[in-house]
Amino acid sequence: MNQNSKLARNRLKSATRQEFDKLIYDAMLTPLQEKIIRLHICNDLSINAIADRYGYSYSGIHKLINRIYNKVAKL
Repeated sequence: MNQNSKLARNRLKSATRQEFDKLIYDAMLTPLQEKIIRLHICNDLSINAIADRYGYSYSGIHKLINRIYNKVAKL
C-alpha cells in the first residue's frame, strides 16, 4: 500500500461519523464503494468477509478499496 493510501485509510479510521460522511460525500463514491468502505472501516469487516458477502473475489474487493483510498487521498 502506498503512502497516500495509508494516509487516506488512517484519515477514514480516525474520522468522526460526521467527518467520515463528509469524506465519503466529497470523494463522490459510488453506492457500492460507499457500502464497501463502510463495512471495511465502520464495521471492521475483512476483505475476505466483504468478498464473500457480495460474491466478489478477494482481489476485486482489494482493488475497489484501493480505488476508494485513492479518491479520498485526492481530497
